[in-house]
Amino acid sequence: MTRLSAMLLGTAMAVATAAPASAQQVTLHLGHVQQSTHPMQQAAEMFAQEVEQGTGGAVRVVTYPAEQLAGLRAGAEGVQLGTIDLYIADSGTLGNWGQHFGFVSLPFLFPDYPTAIAAMAELAPELTEAMRSDLNVERLGWSPAGFRVILSTSRAIHGAEDMRGLRIRVPEIPVYVQAFAALEANATPLPWGDVYSAMQTGVVEAVEGPPAAHTTSSHQEVASYLSRTNHIMTDLNLIMNLDRFQSLPPEHQEVLRAAGARAMEGFLTEALQLAEAEAYDQLAAALEVVEAPDSASFQSAMEPVYGAFIAEVGATAAAWIAAARNQ
Repeated sequence: MTRLSAMLLGTAMAVATAAPASAQQVTLHLGHVQQSTHPMQQAAEMFAQEVEQGTGGAVRVVTYPAEQLAGLRAGAEGVQLGTIDLYIADSGTLGNWGQHFGFVSLPFLFPDYPTAIAAMAELAPELTEAMRSDLNVERLGWSPAGFRVILSTSRAIHGAEDMRGLRIRVPEIPVYVQAFAALEANATPLPWGDVYSAMQTGVVEAVEGPPAAHTTSSHQEVASYLSRTNHIMTDLNLIMNLDRFQSLPPEHQEVLRAAGARAMEGFLTEALQLAEAEAYDQLAAALEVVEAPDSASFQSAMEPVYGAFIAEVGATAAAWIAAARNQ
């Protein structure tokens, strides 16, 4: 049994104390992009279990992995509009509607997990309130999702110069497009579910993302090279439509907040770090590896993205970036 499997077993055995049942049962729907084998689904199931038990069955959560409920962008937008109850979305995607939230996805903002976790914990109250006022969502939990690496088909990536002209899939997020444009790559936004076929057919030559996301989507089957660039740390926010959240009794709101914190910060943060290490080893076994690419060349080429981002987005983003970099 792997460490991750053992942790999942232990988590499944730890359940919340049941609260008195409400007279009216509420069913909430929670979606995300990853496959059912990904730790994100275990976190979603843990959240659902604790909510149902903590509310005495008054609130039930149905989970939908693999974009079954909606794709990432549509899911995040749906939560804001109230057409979707809950979704797990990264801050970069939320930047499509509140550009300042995209600061988390700036290249090389965080050097490691402890720095990222400490910075985001300090900013949590401010970010939660900003998401309420700017996006109409309640932020129930947060987790780092992994440092992103590059898989490619046509050539190995040793440094920034190897990115010139490379057709690389990026998320449908402006800051990602800008970051890879700074490398003179041909950044191609595509939904995550389309990546495998796009790599297989040559529509794109490369894809970047956290190792566990690659392995659960079997991207190693359609790639030849792996470069451990660690260029961006992806994060995850468990968000809920604010109106829907506020329609629940206060005691049920507290159950959702507590369950979200345990599922995301208490479980998923550690699970994804373990999954990243295991997934990276799996990728490395299948692909030709560039273990130590020229990070300085990437950082130098991408640094101007910061100035452009702050100039466009403003003082709030500048303050959040400064707080993150000062950890």
